[in-house]
Amino acid sequence: MKYPNGDSNICDTRFKRPGIWGVIILAVLITACGVGPENAQTSAADSISIPELRDHMYFLASDALEGRMPGETGYDVAAEYCASQFRQAGLVPICLDEDGNKTYLQQVDIIEKLKREDSELRIETKENLQSLRYGDDFFFESPGVQEKIELSGTMVFVGYGIHEPDHGWDDYEGIDVKGKWVVYMFGDPVDNGESVLPEELAKSYSSGTEGYQKKGRTAFEAGALGVVVVYNQWRFQMWDVLKHARRAQYSLPNHDPLFQRPCVEVMINKKPLSRLFQGRPYNPVTQKGDYSSFAMDDVVLSLDARCTIGEIQSANVVAMVEGTDPKIRDKYVTVGAHLDHVGHENGVVFNGADDDASGCVAILEAAEAVAMDPPGHSVIFILYTGEEMLFMGSQHFVLNPPVPLESIRANINLDMVGRPDGAARELAANVGGEKASALREIISDVNKRNTRLRLDYAYDQYFMMSDQVSFYLAGVPVVFFINGDHADIHKPTDDADKIDYDFLKKTSQLTYFLIMELGSFVYLN
Repeated sequence: MKYPNGDSNICDTRFKRPGIWGVIILAVLITACGVGPENAQTSAADSISIPELRDHMYFLASDALEGRMPGETGYDVAAEYCASQFRQAGLVPICLDEDGNKTYLQQVDIIEKLKREDSELRIETKENLQSLRYGDDFFFESPGVQEKIELSGTMVFVGYGIHEPDHGWDDYEGIDVKGKWVVYMFGDPVDNGESVLPEELAKSYSSGTEGYQKKGRTAFEAGALGVVVVYNQWRFQMWDVLKHARRAQYSLPNHDPLFQRPCVEVMINKKPLSRLFQGRPYNPVTQKGDYSSFAMDDVVLSLDARCTIGEIQSANVVAMVEGTDPKIRDKYVTVGAHLDHVGHENGVVFNGADDDASGCVAILEAAEAVAMDPPGHSVIFILYTGEEMLFMGSQHFVLNPPVPLESIRANINLDMVGRPDGAARELAANVGGEKASALREIISDVNKRNTRLRLDYAYDQYFMMSDQVSFYLAGVPVVFFINGDHADIHKPTDDADKIDYDFLKKTSQLTYFLIMELGSFVYLN
């Protein structure tokens, strides 16, 4: 990622306010939420309560907000609501609008590349011609903002698509891929359940974002026309979720996105892909046969893709609790969650209660508690836009920080923290970057003394797939809390009534205690 030089203290905030419909609903629901300053509880941690968490959740995950899609009224109302909660709790704005006035809303302009449903993928062999439908049968990713993409060529299967000869693995050895489609499997090779590659290298290739970029870069530099990714069984099962998420690509004006695809990338659904590999030396769908790389000169793959380019105006919600200690007041911990979700489709609303209204409401409550008794260091709370668009809001914040980036000593991110029935053992706690081991010790100690959640340090499959990535790649140490996969992710069934509010309360309290504890360590000095 490239970071711009110049003044980083001005945040462009040309954020559109919601229309009259949004304002009316906002006013009614804020009045209904019992989160006023008359709260009589004496302990800041005890101020994090289930009734308040529930009130916030049932508002943010309501049908009235229409899935909180950036650029739409529902998201605008959600952003105004959260800004009002920060203001009411006593947090201060630190971004500046175009007139130089402080605001809670940091403008984020997003370029949208919408994939059109008339895009087509053709697979031609001597025996037949298959014409695949966009969405049901295939989808694609592509670099840049081209409105039309036409590519055609034969294919080469290269196993996992990994070129690491120094570590004893090279799927490209003896294979010519110039001008051809490179086909490779998702993930990294294993032997008897153990990764073949060194741990950090295996993690990077198994990542759903970094892995795509690394393998695509290898294919591109070898002269490939484009790549075809063979999903694993879990991703085939998640096809409907993934095709919904991949219906558009996003970028920031004048900046390359994180993990930009270096070449066109195609994903084909299980059934047509299985037919394509029948009779081959190795079938990557079933993983049967003799593992090897081989040319598929008898197959011509042709992509005829169409895209519509537009722009979305949205905003991060940013607020600060100023520290009380003059020695570390100019050191910051940032705490974030993403406010956006995937909107609505054919009259069905994707409410995104766990993903990620849960993180947002946990932060609203933690912020209120921090403001009651501020720590020595300053704390910046951020509710990001565009996480579902490949971290657009957090990328923008890191590229345009309202405080010097080097003064941000840690980032805490919460994404899907409302359900202990996820794939993690209650709550996964991932750490990364400099002083990661120290962060983990602090988390463990804070949890043991206060919340006693069962923390899962091994579940890390989403570590490179949420907003902490933007900070991690900028060199900021990160903490990531997530409860992991469950059956309702990116489905209309991710609703407020499925949230475990006692668990969410403990997660919010853990976040609060962690924020407060960090200031007590030389870690921030």
